[in-house]
Amino acid sequence: MTNNEFYWEFWGAFVPPSLEKTLETLNQEFDKYYNTPEFQKDLDYYFKTFVWRPTPITHLENISKELWWAQIYIKREDMTNIWAHKINHSLVQWLLAKRMWKTELIAETWAWMHWVSVATMWAKLWMKTKIFMWEKDVRRQYMNVQRMKLLWAEVVSVTQGDKKLKDAVDAALEYYINNTDSYYLLGSALGPYPYPKIVRKWQEIVWKECLYQFPEISWQENPDYVIACVWWGSNAIWIFSAYIDKENVKIIWVEWGWTDVSTLWEHAARMKWIWWKLWTFHGYKSIFIQTKKDEIASTSSISAGLDYPWIWPEHAYLSEIWRAEYEYAYDNEVLEAYKLTAKLEWILPALESSHALAYAYKLAPSLDKDKKILINLSGRWDKDLETVIEKL
Repeated sequence: MTNNEFYWEFWGAFVPPSLEKTLETLNQEFDKYYNTPEFQKDLDYYFKTFVWRPTPITHLENISKELWWAQIYIKREDMTNIWAHKINHSLVQWLLAKRMWKTELIAETWAWMHWVSVATMWAKLWMKTKIFMWEKDVRRQYMNVQRMKLLWAEVVSVTQGDKKLKDAVDAALEYYINNTDSYYLLGSALGPYPYPKIVRKWQEIVWKECLYQFPEISWQENPDYVIACVWWGSNAIWIFSAYIDKENVKIIWVEWGWTDVSTLWEHAARMKWIWWKLWTFHGYKSIFIQTKKDEIASTSSISAGLDYPWIWPEHAYLSEIWRAEYEYAYDNEVLEAYKLTAKLEWILPALESSHALAYAYKLAPSLDKDKKILINLSGRWDKDLETVIEKL
């Protein structure tokens, strides 16, 4: 398959021969349908009536006053139908799979927003759904597993390997290789071509809304800083895309650091860590964290959604050209940001999003009061409540 969309040495399509034809067909079908008036009409209808778009931008007035200087705003992706941004790309792929006459969906999991959005859209389509989760998440996300089952999804508990997120991805890809008549809903910003191209379209609605909403609420054309948390990178790249070509806007992503010295080697701060390497895995080439023994590092995080050793290739590219800054937040900072947002703004964020909030709250006091920060609040509290109660 021709691939002219590399970001330097990143991305690609590194898949078994049995998948090449399937991916080529996906590429052709997407090109065939996506820009048609009928597809766009359906997309617009479901965005408005089912996803509940547009989501607003909210000024965190109380926190901005508490921190004294910079003004902080959040893009409210926590206000969609399933309370997270994942429903956007699930909708687009649902419409595509519908036109491709697929009868089964498969997906890997890492963030509950993805699992539930997948189950929600495919329950609406009456399509058989198989969702691969690593064993620990099946236990610690019990309520959301039950939600998926109520939406007629089959949850497959993955027990091989280290029982980590990457093992759930391995299991989903293995099933897909052997069942190419299924539709593989890739849930984030990664994977072999043509997924990188399609990914760009899944969530473009977010940055399109930002471009007209932010001036309306802030009386400033663009924010001075745009901040988002990053695991694979989906929620970050969607909002970054609005501002990559605007040189006066600083772009910052925030990863999970570590709890204390005992977890020094189990962090997920891929872009701030010396031990990383360019590698090909899960069908694409990008940066991953390695150990001193040149092995894939075992990442960890207070949030299930930030536990992954790779990064989306476009993020790696933005790092290479020095267009984005990469920071991390500690557990105690994340929990303090969570509490402050709840106390002063009556908003309970997801722990993933709390990483971005934590860094923004640390940055704001060092800025002039006319500076404006925009944060993508990619999800809300539901899945994390037990973890927060335990930690606090």
